[in-house]
Amino acid sequence: MGSVRGYTAWERPLLFALRLTRPSFLGIDFYIGLPFSEFYRMARVKNNALKVFWQSMQDPFLRSGFLQLLLGNKESLFSRATSNSNYINEIHKFNQPDYMRMPLASGVGTAESLAKLHSLLIDGSERLLRKSTVDLLTNPVYVGPDVVLMQPNTSFGWGFQYFLREDHWNFGHCGYGGMMTLADLANQLSIAYVTSDYSGYLADNEPRYAALRDAVYHVVDGSRNVASR
Repeated sequence: MGSVRGYTAWERPLLFALRLTRPSFLGIDFYIGLPFSEFYRMARVKNNALKVFWQSMQDPFLRSGFLQLLLGNKESLFSRATSNSNYINEIHKFNQPDYMRMPLASGVGTAESLAKLHSLLIDGSERLLRKSTVDLLTNPVYVGPDVVLMQPNTSFGWGFQYFLREDHWNFGHCGYGGMMTLADLANQLSIAYVTSDYSGYLADNEPRYAALRDAVYHVVDGSRNVASR
């Protein structure tokens, strides 16, 4: 893939994304703001608002937040945050090139590139970040309830979400519609899951991602047991 050229100042993707889309930069295929020339490569999003809403209602805390919204509690933090964008009914916008080229609206890439990007944070090479910076990412800054998303147990820090596994924290972030990335420093492992069939699940509650994650750790744990014999 070639570098991105010909943008005016207001529509130019972030400098970070420009670096990532050059083949000389480790072959990572990821855009923050998708140029028109690459739109044909993007899988079209399936727009099933009823399914997304139904899946969202399976989460008791999201269900509680939506009930507040429906019952007219417009001043709750959940209501104020979600009323900024009717995200369930606006899924179709992700199939519009004018929308997807906006840097603040989209991050578009392959699962392989997202996994590779996270692997660069944990492989000790310092090709992306210094070790002193990576050390800041190993533990969350905040662990506790999220009063906006109505979640009782959340973990955040330095731009990432955190997920406790055994005796260490993994970091990553969920994406729109159930997509997910994960970096496991202890096991030197990164996982990325992307989909065009959006769901209403949050973070690692997405069943398809959870099945992928569990299958990967089944192999990792099995290999560790064999090596320890």
